[in-house]
Amino acid sequence: MLIWAQPKRFSAGKLDLPVSAEKLDLPVSAEKLDLPVSAEKLDLPVSAEKLDLPVSAEKLDLPVSAEKLDLPVSAEKLDLPVSAEKLDLPVSAEKLDLPVSAEKLDLPVSAEKLEILRFWRENLILWFWWKNSN
Repeated sequence: MLIWAQPKRFSAGKLDLPVSAEKLDLPVSAEKLDLPVSAEKLDLPVSAEKLDLPVSAEKLDLPVSAEKLDLPVSAEKLDLPVSAEKLDLPVSAEKLDLPVSAEKLDLPVSAEKLEILRFWRENLILWFWWKNSN
């Protein structure tokens, strides 16, 4: 009796061969095929990290840096004669280089006393108006 034997077929996984892609001298390893390809592996001038980051002015070789663009600009950076600090402060007669200040005029009443007198004068006017309106 003749027994017809069919040849057994084996896949590479079932054979458990110890041969890896590196041992076969293939240019691409199995690990590299499973990984996403980065710009460095492709020898591109731009790396994947640089593509994911916002581009700064320094990387673009611009004269103004990104940090300077994000900061409020002061008068010194604009080369103006007046600084931003001086523009934010109340201006006194001395800062304006005026020859006469309230003290130099020798007024008998100080600015604080004039403010108090004006306050009482306004209150007196309001009180007088209120009294006469009722």
